[in-house]
Amino acid sequence: MGNGASVIIFEKRGTCLKPGERIICALDVDNAYKAIQLVGLLREHVGVFKIGLELVTATGVEIFDKLRDAGAERIFY
Repeated sequence: MGNGASVIIFEKRGTCLKPGERIICALDVDNAYKAIQLVGLLREHVGVFKIGLELVTATGVEIFDKLRDAGAERIFY
């Protein structure tokens, strides 16, 4: 996948997940604009967004709130 995003499929044992809930999108980009743009494009299709160290270092921890405002319901760092 282009634009610095990588997608990983995962299974949760004992639970039936919807297809989109199985996808983790790694936001391995270096600025807030790119990350917010990716969340906007993928929020309906991705279960979880992973925030990379590069993004947090470049933007600060404020990025978590910005990504939630852009539609990232589930995130991890």
